[in-house]
Amino acid sequence: MKKSLLKIGKVLLGTTCILFLSLLLWANWNERTYTEKIVGDTRFMSYDISAAPLDDVSSLEKKISLIKGVSSCSINTGTKIAGIIFYTDMLSSDQLQESLTTLLQHPVTEKAIPVKSGGCPVGGITYFMLGLKEALCFRS
Repeated sequence: MKKSLLKIGKVLLGTTCILFLSLLLWANWNERTYTEKIVGDTRFMSYDISAAPLDDVSSLEKKISLIKGVSSCSINTGTKIAGIIFYTDMLSSDQLQESLTTLLQHPVTEKAIPVKSGGCPVGGITYFMLGLKEALCFRS
């Protein structure tokens, strides 16, 4: 009985080591791409700008894009929502909201985009595996 438990323990330990080494090999198989090395993490936020005047939308989009840390901006004139992509290492969402309020001289609130049901059920596991790969990658 004791020998069979010892054998099972050795098999489980060996299997765990093989799985871990396989994950390390998978994570470090390819060199990281230029984008993964150079470009910082980005985030998308949407803001309700209905209190601000939307006379010249294109110039307003350019002004918002000039905020340090903002990658791009798009304003929907129908819903009066500004969609903004920004670099998280340069700017937080609170700082962005303050900058928008100062720029527009009107209060700006974060607006949650409604999510339709029936989205991709694989997204969670995909993001988990990509995060695991990044954590185990030792290549620069």
